[in-house]
Amino acid sequence: MDKVQQDFEKWAKSHGYNCESWDMLMYDRRDTEIAWEGYQASHNAQQAEIDRLMLEFCPNEMSKEQVEDWAKPQRRETEAEYQNRHVDDDHIYENL
Repeated sequence: MDKVQQDFEKWAKSHGYNCESWDMLMYDRRDTEIAWEGYQASHNAQQAEIDRLMLEFCPNEMSKEQVEDWAKPQRRETEAEYQNRHVDDDHIYENL
């Protein structure tokens, strides 16, 4: 069993999925897909936090591949998001 399978089984058990092994998980595809999506979301959130910290504290230590992986999900803020964020900021200063 490889490291990904071991990590997945550990994560699945810690989140209440009843599984004896990777093969048992694969038996019930629907539960497996739900569990796998949860695992991926958890992993992605952890990786985003690692990337954020590295960019803040040690950007020169990031490899080209790490920077490219970080850049993939990035997107520009829409005009509506920008306006909403700044409306909220203005509200803060009204009460000073």
